[in-house]
Amino acid sequence: MFRFKSLFYSLSGCFGIIFMLFISSASAFASEKLAPAGSKQGPEIFVQLGHSDQVTSVAFSPDGRHLASGSSDKSVKIWDVDTGREIWTFRLEHIIAFNSMNFSPDGRYLTFAEADSFIRLWDIAIGKELKKFPLAISEKLEKNETMTGTAVAIAFSPDGKSLVVAANIFSHKGEQSYRSKAVINIWNVKTGKLNKIIPVHAEEISNMALSPDGKYAFLGCNEPDNTVRLLGIETGKEIRKFISHSKTVHSVAVSPDGEYVASGSKDKTIVMWHIKSGKKIKTFTNPKRYERFSIAFSPDGKRLIVSGSGRLSEMELWDVSTGQVIATLKDDAISPWSVRFSPDGQHVATSAGGAVALWDISTVAYGSAYHTDQNEAKKYAYSTGKLKTLGGSVYHGSAYFSSSGEKIIMVNQSTLHEFDRFAGTLRGRKKIGKQYEDKRFFEVEDDAYSKGLISVIDSKKNGAIIRTGYRGEEIPNCQTFSPDGRYGIILVFEGDRPTYKIIDIRSKKEVSILENPSGGFILGGTGGSAIFSPDAKYVIGWYSYGSDEYKQYPFVFKLWDVPTGKEIRTFSGHSCYINTAVFTADGGRILSGSMDTTMKLWDVQTGKEVRTFRGHSNVVSIITISPDDKYILSGSWDGTIKLWDFVSGKEVRTFTGHSNQVLSVLFSPDDKYLVSGSYDGTTRLWDISTGKEIAQFISFTDGEWVVITPEGYFNASPNGAKHLNVRVGNNVYSIDNFYEKFFNPVYVASVLQGKKIEAVADIRKGILTPPDVKIIFPEPGKEFSADTVTITISAKDTGGGIDEIRLYHNGKAIGEDTRAVKIVSKGNEAIKTYTVTLVDGLNNFKAVGFSKDRTESNPYELIVKLTVPQKDVSMHILAVGINKYKNPALNLNYAEPDAKGIVDFFRHKDNGLFKNVEIRESYNEQATKETIISKLNQLQNTNPQDAVLIYLAGHGENINDKWYFIPHDLTYPEREDEVKTKGISSDELAGYIKNIKAQKILVLIDACKSGAVLVAFRGFEDRKALSQLSRSTGVHIIAASTKDQFAAEVKELGHGVFTYILLEGLKGKAATEGKAVTVKKLMVYVEEQLPEITKKYKQEAQYPVTHSSGEGMDFPLVIAK
Repeated sequence: MFRFKSLFYSLSGCFGIIFMLFISSASAFASEKLAPAGSKQGPEIFVQLGHSDQVTSVAFSPDGRHLASGSSDKSVKIWDVDTGREIWTFRLEHIIAFNSMNFSPDGRYLTFAEADSFIRLWDIAIGKELKKFPLAISEKLEKNETMTGTAVAIAFSPDGKSLVVAANIFSHKGEQSYRSKAVINIWNVKTGKLNKIIPVHAEEISNMALSPDGKYAFLGCNEPDNTVRLLGIETGKEIRKFISHSKTVHSVAVSPDGEYVASGSKDKTIVMWHIKSGKKIKTFTNPKRYERFSIAFSPDGKRLIVSGSGRLSEMELWDVSTGQVIATLKDDAISPWSVRFSPDGQHVATSAGGAVALWDISTVAYGSAYHTDQNEAKKYAYSTGKLKTLGGSVYHGSAYFSSSGEKIIMVNQSTLHEFDRFAGTLRGRKKIGKQYEDKRFFEVEDDAYSKGLISVIDSKKNGAIIRTGYRGEEIPNCQTFSPDGRYGIILVFEGDRPTYKIIDIRSKKEVSILENPSGGFILGGTGGSAIFSPDAKYVIGWYSYGSDEYKQYPFVFKLWDVPTGKEIRTFSGHSCYINTAVFTADGGRILSGSMDTTMKLWDVQTGKEVRTFRGHSNVVSIITISPDDKYILSGSWDGTIKLWDFVSGKEVRTFTGHSNQVLSVLFSPDDKYLVSGSYDGTTRLWDISTGKEIAQFISFTDGEWVVITPEGYFNASPNGAKHLNVRVGNNVYSIDNFYEKFFNPVYVASVLQGKKIEAVADIRKGILTPPDVKIIFPEPGKEFSADTVTITISAKDTGGGIDEIRLYHNGKAIGEDTRAVKIVSKGNEAIKTYTVTLVDGLNNFKAVGFSKDRTESNPYELIVKLTVPQKDVSMHILAVGINKYKNPALNLNYAEPDAKGIVDFFRHKDNGLFKNVEIRESYNEQATKETIISKLNQLQNTNPQDAVLIYLAGHGENINDKWYFIPHDLTYPEREDEVKTKGISSDELAGYIKNIKAQKILVLIDACKSGAVLVAFRGFEDRKALSQLSRSTGVHIIAASTKDQFAAEVKELGHGVFTYILLEGLKGKAATEGKAVTVKKLMVYVEEQLPEITKKYKQEAQYPVTHSSGEGMDFPLVIAK
């Protein structure tokens, strides 16, 4: 029986680095048990943030479904490979060690090393840490000697029962590291007991690989050793050394058959060895000659993937048998730290800056065909090695209310995002010119920017403009401003000595220089709070880390007199760094927030501490005091917001919901609500009286957005919902999968307006999981010479039932006519077969399934190819315009001429896109429900390659989330029963559109409200119904829904506003790049022009309903001349 010493160090930001040594017994972790499998958890909605710093380690799960990544941002993330979505984020106290991550053989557990000398074991099914294993050595320490350790590699034994850890142990005397030693620890995963310590006869190692049977460990050694050492796990003895490299061996990999080991070195070579004989088989060299940092064998052992430093943007794929490069995978973001093959050999994952690059290399072949011409090999790899990046796509920043309280504004480093607080929609973005050192202040290029006007905004005063200037005019680069914008503080250097000057902003003259004997204090802080007092007579600041005074008084701040610059007094009492501070409204007191998790209230005149506020469990990051000095809001790194009574110092309530640091928190102008911004990517609106969250406002980097309530109801831009994740157990979906039940703009707007509305569903209470859907025939990549093919889909019930199986062909949903569809049930599996007609070239198929509660599955996609001569393309137009109704009270002025205007445009436009333009029209008394349906059915005879345009102009109604077009013979639209029987519903339209064979379909709708009573949320109701019509069919929709005829008509334009804008766009104004006007370009043009022109002529902006579900193909409508 031996004794061993377990090691770790912990970092305390306030007390320096403390190295600790514990004597542990082998049963230290025996009391901990693995969590039971299948633990149930409710759905959790979260924003996908990605990593914020360098990814240093990646690993695939054994089944290839999941990918783990570790980063210098002190987090580990688990990703769904198929969807590219985050499943879990494990937040750490320390950074993760390079290449130190692996899954257990059953895929249930993930292990990785932190830089605190501990190995972590996490259960990824429930997202919890189960155990931590300390690094251990068997030697005695000398007097005054301490030790730290870093794991360089971790691997499970093949049976998953043991954990093999290779590490470097460093011993210290004082602050000096004077010796190092490499060891292997072997731990029992279930009991937590240390089974064995194997000393390595090398000072430092850089990497380890286990043999497939788990009996041997191969260790790459650092300089001056430069060898690969082979050790027996059972005996602990060194078997042999592989000697060839002249510098550090960065990486080792063992072939899947256990016959060979490969090593990559700082000497810019890769060497392959025969393990049993110890002989060198070959040396891989390349004229590029850069360090070989990370290498891995493909699962079949025939290929080797290599990344290296020096040329960070490339990876090389090598043929093992010939020792030649097959292909180069290139992307500017690639970094060399870690590279892995997927278990099926179809993908390669590598670190790519703050993201993970996932390459599809399924079509990058190996063999002599690519060895004769390396340029062709690389070209082939570039075109077929598809790159998918796993990362975040969300803005995060501080948030505030507009001065009127009608907008919620989120500010990040480059953009200001304006949300309509009561409608729940993003109304616009403005470019931020710059942010100042105190990030509370920034410049915005406002509506008058075209004239050169720039405003300096104070975000902590709900967007108050403290200064305006003109582009080109010199605006001092101040550290911070006084609240009235009169003064600013600038930093200048006299040699290496920093000097802070207070200047008058208008005159740019110096007012005073702040006394700074040591040059040590710094104004501002990570909280970005105000430095000037409200009357601008005083300014506060605290010490920077490097000064002599900081070492003596590290946790104090000081008060200076603005007119003279003289130091008045020092405030001392915090036990850690000061992070933020703010004056009370009367300027008589200062409230400071610290990394010691407390806030302190100080008297300005005496410098004495008045009160301490305790309650947060982490750094206090931001503080706001109400204008009447009665309440305090504080935000913390613990993700909470707290409301305090200023007078008593008592905590009133806590606002919980953020999953990351709180960046900002502000009272609304009426003091009834608060808004908060966080690193979790959300801006949240809260009710102060109840502490409840009202809604989240989220803006994404691609221009999309989502507003969502705690119950899960949301409003979103056409493709915004795809960015927001919903985790259910260990599966992750987008909120888009819940579109049918939870997309509800009316509910969101009602909640934001304070209306009482009952939530019919609540996503937090659970959902019925969707079926697992897969296309089982044909195989991906198959080529056909005949245009008719059978598509077979399998849907397996995962517990939520199977309500529907849906197939999209090039984005267009395929209809449900009985001739083409067959369904066969087999226990919990349903098989559905479609007969479809292919288009020439590539054909993309996507299958989805729905559970009984209409939760949509993640899609399964494949591509096949039809190799036949290209077919002619025709355009088919169905135009319906109703000026004259059977009931004259419903008559309109522009519906008929608008429809005819669209028809005439295409009838007389010969641009070579379409061989034929076939037109079907119905106007006035001809436009009955029967006639319109008959003409819709005629469109079933189109060909898949054709384009279809459907234009409907007339009255529209909305009943219970369904939109209805009102035909000529519907006389009383205020009667729901008549509308339901004689109107054409969005569901009916969807059915007819699905049966149209053409895949390129655009639906244009110009509809007025027909009933006498106007609903409160006109436009929101239509948005839900029409968006669902687009999603369910895979077609494009552009619609204008107005409250009455007056809102739709402008006599000067000669058309209704909507059709006027459509025609202007088609004539060429929508062709932003090139001459082609495509559907999506036309959408963008209408979205920009409709609100602008309606505001110009009608004093009220009208916003269109546009929806391209992401499925429908973009296609050209016209070539502008």
